[in-house]
Amino acid sequence: MSGPGEPLSASSTSRSPRPPPTPCTQNSPKTDVRLGGWAGLTASRSGSYVTVNTTYAHYAPTQDKFVPAGGIRGTVQSRTSSTSPWVSLKWVYPGATGKTSFRYSVSTARDYRVVFPATSMIWGATSNIARR
Repeated sequence: MSGPGEPLSASSTSRSPRPPPTPCTQNSPKTDVRLGGWAGLTASRSGSYVTVNTTYAHYAPTQDKFVPAGGIRGTVQSRTSSTSPWVSLKWVYPGATGKTSFRYSVSTARDYRVVFPATSMIWGATSNIARR
C-alpha cells in the first residue's frame, strides 16, 4: 500500500482507469423579487341584503409599510359551505384608497373572500373568510 508522496504500487495501477469527468454545468438560479400584497374583506347582513367591503394594499419599501392601492382587479368569491367550491361573485376595482363596497340580495348564509392576482411586481393576495 502506498502512502502520501510514495509511488503507486503495481496492485493500485492494475485497476481499470476511471473515465474522464464529464463537465457539470451550473444550474441557473432565478430569484423572483416582488412586493407583498394584502387583501381584507368584511361583510355585514341586514335582512336579505349582504354588504361586502374589500381592501387592497401593497408593500411600499420607501415607507416600510403596506399602503392602500388601486388599479388591480380583484374577484369576490362566495361558497355555501366549507366543502363547496368557491364561485366568482363579482369583480372589484379598488381606487386609490384601496377600498370597494357593494351590496346584494341573498337569502342564505355564505362564506366570502376576495382574491387579487399576482402581477409581475406584486405577489397575489387572498383575504380572510367572512360568513354572513
